[in-house]
Amino acid sequence: MGTAGVAFTAPEFRASTNQICGMWPFAAGSSVPMVGTPLGRHQFTGAPVCCDPVSWFRAGLIRNPSMFILGEPGLGKTSVIHRICTALYGFGTIPIVLGDIRPDYIGMIRAFGGQVITIGDGEHYLNILDPGDLPDAIRLLEDAARAANVAGDVQKAADLLQAAEGRLASYQAQRLSLVVMVVELSRRERLQTVERNIIAAALSHLDDTITDRVPVLADLLEVVQNPPQSVRTVSVDRGDDDRYRNKTEQLEEDLIALTQGVGLGAAFSKPTSEPMRRDRPVVFDLSAINEDDKALLAAAMLACWSVGMMTTKLNSVLADHGLAPRRHYFIVLDELHRALQAGSGVIDHLVLLTRLNRSRDSGQVMATHTMADLEAVPDEHDRERARELVAHSQIKVFGGLPPVEVKERLTRITEITGREADLIGSWSDPGVLDERTGEAIPPGRGKFLIKVGRRPGIPVDVVLTSVEADFNRINDRWKVASRLGDPTTSPDLQEDPDDDWE
Repeated sequence: MGTAGVAFTAPEFRASTNQICGMWPFAAGSSVPMVGTPLGRHQFTGAPVCCDPVSWFRAGLIRNPSMFILGEPGLGKTSVIHRICTALYGFGTIPIVLGDIRPDYIGMIRAFGGQVITIGDGEHYLNILDPGDLPDAIRLLEDAARAANVAGDVQKAADLLQAAEGRLASYQAQRLSLVVMVVELSRRERLQTVERNIIAAALSHLDDTITDRVPVLADLLEVVQNPPQSVRTVSVDRGDDDRYRNKTEQLEEDLIALTQGVGLGAAFSKPTSEPMRRDRPVVFDLSAINEDDKALLAAAMLACWSVGMMTTKLNSVLADHGLAPRRHYFIVLDELHRALQAGSGVIDHLVLLTRLNRSRDSGQVMATHTMADLEAVPDEHDRERARELVAHSQIKVFGGLPPVEVKERLTRITEITGREADLIGSWSDPGVLDERTGEAIPPGRGKFLIKVGRRPGIPVDVVLTSVEADFNRINDRWKVASRLGDPTTSPDLQEDPDDDWE
């Protein structure tokens, strides 16, 4: 019969001894952990592959519940995130999508009975000075501290007050960073140190003087235009009005632009339309924002990140002191490159927000197309921070990527063997035309390599269920025949399940 050129690996299956007792002892172990979201089957062995950052962190397989997904468009990154969100929600973890641009996640969140928050359509707004539930949370902590004092538990009272002070200080630092970033995106250049100091002093003045409502950017502008002594002191105007006006003229112009109903003001000039809830899945819908308006899109994403991170942190602190139910969140940051490419310094703000997720009951997944997208910024410091952001993610998931990308960029952030590099590169090849559907199906659709540290990668084939396909019909608009004349005469097009990938 001759010799076989290739010795194929027999498919492997997992089952209990009751199910496969007749096959015993013809069974083999597997190094793929059966923990977490069922993603699909191992491409070579057929063994089930389960993976998500929250479950693997709980099982002690990784040190931080973080995941980063890279892959070219149309190969299934979003579908993988959908799968993980769905499974984790079934396990009791709440998915939070901080910025849905296309949109890809609204149907899923609605199916979960979650909250859809729209921003940027001219009717819904997000006030970047809004502390959300923080004032109520601080009152809860202070009330609990007073009760502890009455009960004679001085240490508990001190811990509660310290938690309240810490949350307030953290919010104030995060708010300052967000306001500075939004102004810089509007101006398209970095602020001077004196301008940052003026904003910080003006925000502190608002905290001291406005107690009956939530201030908005127009109030910040008013303080800059009519400064109290605390603001004039940090401006180093030396008592000279002209000197102060010269230092704040550009900042004043920027804030005026943000308080108008156009540009960035279309999203941030009015009070928050719908506060974010802590007890259910949430998605911030940014699909109304023109994707060509990079500054507005990036500013909206930054604002969503800040609100989402602050809200999850707040729930964690309250839960630590028995003042709220313990909730675990899974935070989704998709299309990351759209924000990072908008201006210098955005990456530093993201790193500040996402560090130490395990200490606030949150896991996260970040996704973008390629490392080239993340590194397409003029500042070398930002490029290095972007590489660190990916490198420090405990789980890295690679879809199809150009071979040049694999060899020149991926090797900087993780160890990739030659075989793994060839595999990832092959998934980016163009597809062969399917005569039945008239579409060229990419060979890498649904194929991913899971990398954790120096361990060998796990190649997995992800297959969508019919329910998931309903959430992932990104290309439905292309299924409708384009014809001149009466559309009712156009033949119906057969739906192709392969188009459900994104």
